[in-house]
Amino acid sequence: MRSIAGLLASVTIIAAQAASAAGGAADACSTITLNGELPNPTPSNFKFSGNVRKYYVAADEVDWNFAPTGWDNYMGVPIDVSPRAKASGYLPRTIWRKALYRGYTDASFMQQTERPAYEGLLGPIIRAEVGDLIEIMFLNNLSANYASMHSMGLMYDKGSEGGDYPNNTMPGQESPFVETQAVPPGGCVVYKWMVNEGAGPNTVNEPAKGHSYHSYVTMQEGTNAGLIGPTYIYPRDQRTAKPNLTNLYSGGYEEFQDLLSPNAGYGNESIWKPQVTNLLSSGHGNAPTFYSMNGYVLANNPLFEMCRDDNVLWYTYAYGSGSHVFHMHGNGFTENGISMPSAS
Repeated sequence: MRSIAGLLASVTIIAAQAASAAGGAADACSTITLNGELPNPTPSNFKFSGNVRKYYVAADEVDWNFAPTGWDNYMGVPIDVSPRAKASGYLPRTIWRKALYRGYTDASFMQQTERPAYEGLLGPIIRAEVGDLIEIMFLNNLSANYASMHSMGLMYDKGSEGGDYPNNTMPGQESPFVETQAVPPGGCVVYKWMVNEGAGPNTVNEPAKGHSYHSYVTMQEGTNAGLIGPTYIYPRDQRTAKPNLTNLYSGGYEEFQDLLSPNAGYGNESIWKPQVTNLLSSGHGNAPTFYSMNGYVLANNPLFEMCRDDNVLWYTYAYGSGSHVFHMHGNGFTENGISMPSAS
């Protein structure tokens, strides 16, 4: 049995490691600022609202549990006796180390922002309205992997694209590499995304439009590792003029993904050392592919709670190579004026 003194020593070491990590984050970002300035040059068709939305986001290593209840809640049985879990290869374990975006309150990266449990492994929701400038201070807390943030649907210059690739439009005229395209472990950078008109809602009756962001160093490995998150874009002046807009509508964001853990930089890492589940002699070979919703399998998602007659916005998107059909059991919905039970 370990002594009380030994336990206290362990706690002290853990606390010291946490303080050291926080100190490293502060050092990495100490010379970085969110200055609210537009990129130079600014696209001529971008009509700036004057609003700057500031976010602090880190790529963190998290031991993620795909089935935290320990049950196959579809069948109502424990996972270890579930034929579905066995067929999917989930029986060895459901906890795997992933790389996830997490939001923080300020540049110290000491305190995470609050988030509802149903968002799961998704990164923080980035909210803005048409005409806004989004500034993100991004810290790569990963121990050995590069990471970035790339917006799907918003406007940016090359320095805030979050990815690097050959210039096929003008071969031989490659842009110089910048750190924002592949942030090294411990690195801290700033991304500036401009919310152009095309990123906003398509109709006057659409309260908001959903987009996503992800790491673009190597897209397949980054998204399989878990580096993905949502973006909500509201009409121009609506969030500022009507701050209760998000309260008028309950919001749910569902991300359907086949997390190909064997192909991810963080897919083959378990919390067990040595990694028995990845040894060929174990008969398991690689981590399984988790077909998840917000990072949960076998109906392990926390409840999406709402009241009767609530106005509800559902934003859905899919990553991976599988086909995903959005289906709400017992609840129909309207898409483009047509009542439907499902959409794909």
